Amino acid sequence: MIHFNVDIQDKSFDKRVKYVFDFIKNHPLADKKVAFYFEHKAPNITILYGNKTDGHFNIPAQQLIFNNTPTHPTELIPNLYTYQDFELYSTEIKKIKTQDFLIQNLFSFDIIETIFFHISRYEEHITPADMTEKWGMGFLENHFIPRNQLQEIPIVDHLVYAFLDAIGTHPTQKATTYRLSHDVDNPIKLPSFYKLIKASGRLLLIERKGLKAQWKLFNTYRKMKQGTAKDPYDTFDWLFRKEAIEKVVYFMAGGITKFDNFYQIDSPIAQRILQQAKEKGYKIGIHPSYEAYANEELYKREKKKLEEVSGEKIVLARQHYLRFQLPKTAEIIDNQGIREDSTLGYRDMIGFRCGTGYGYRLYNFEKEAAYGFVETPLIIMEWSLIEQNKYDFKKIKKHLNTFLEKNQYLTKVTFLFHNSIFDMVEPNRQKLIKIYKDLAQQIDKAGH
Repeated sequence: MIHFNVDIQDKSFDKRVKYVFDFIKNHPLADKKVAFYFEHKAPNITILYGNKTDGHFNIPAQQLIFNNTPTHPTELIPNLYTYQDFELYSTEIKKIKTQDFLIQNLFSFDIIETIFFHISRYEEHITPADMTEKWGMGFLENHFIPRNQLQEIPIVDHLVYAFLDAIGTHPTQKATTYRLSHDVDNPIKLPSFYKLIKASGRLLLIERKGLKAQWKLFNTYRKMKQGTAKDPYDTFDWLFRKEAIEKVVYFMAGGITKFDNFYQIDSPIAQRILQQAKEKGYKIGIHPSYEAYANEELYKREKKKLEEVSGEKIVLARQHYLRFQLPKTAEIIDNQGIREDSTLGYRDMIGFRCGTGYGYRLYNFEKEAAYGFVETPLIIMEWSLIEQNKYDFKKIKKHLNTFLEKNQYLTKVTFLFHNSIFDMVEPNRQKLIKIYKDLAQQIDKAGH
């Protein structure tokens, strides 16, 4: 292990600076090979964070975010820096030409402030109400990463690797790891004749599909009643994978809106799916209902119900509709004993919303400290991939393969596939099933 003294020139925001160094120290790419001290306990190597140039390594402090009157995120731009084969991006205010990341032990931009900006979700903390869309998340055009089309590379993970290598810790270019996950929003499509009629009306009035689709719907229902066909949403026998190394399924257990309560967690169908998941080695998590992101009592009640039915303590979570409002949702998650959340991804595209795919602890601005739970960002939701490519399944497959190919190293990719999605993309159901099964096999191989 290599030990470094860190000399923070301006102590005004030292807790945030220490938070970033702690993030770097605990980052999987650091591989427990580095330690940072702030009281000169390490005798040999010093990293200066400030404007002096007499340390072993010096990081300039730009004080755009670490400032009592910080620069608004929409004014920040990414400048490009190079290190070996890496392209690294800053958060600065003036456009400059491409430069080297490190010049004679002097880093060319404030990497500490840049990392903090992304992993703390600073811009989402200060997003005013009139800049959020109906689901409670800031409009994508206001987010730094998609605004600058950087969502498909883990810019923070790359920056951490380059920094660790530059200071001499020689990190390994680790192969990317994968997690497979599922949200069970609605386990069955046609539980009754009433639901059949509603589904028929939707086909006709909303989806504008004709007699062929209607015939298929009613014929499926007839076969279900005869016991010769399964419900279109009941895909769990092949959706759940026994082989995948890391896998989680999130269940709903209540709700108070039209977006919830498509099933009861203590119903026979839900209990059967719970058992199927456990038999395949899945971890069980809570999928809090639509309003639970801002209603702690609702969150608590649903978590307790799932614990009663599943027979185990629930410590994993992902928000319904990916609704996550900072700091409110983070406080609820922390208060309710959740150890890991996996919500922070995009609904309308795939990519790295936080600049990293690895799990880490979000920042509590009120307490100026890290939250207790780990946030493992959601990177690829199937619906986002489908909509982003406008239902063109050739483009979907190509986009997915290209994304995975350029992110084979130095990050983690969490996937989300809903059990219902394969029916929702008719008549391309079989194409999506093949994409899913091929992907699952890739994940299996990568894990062995």
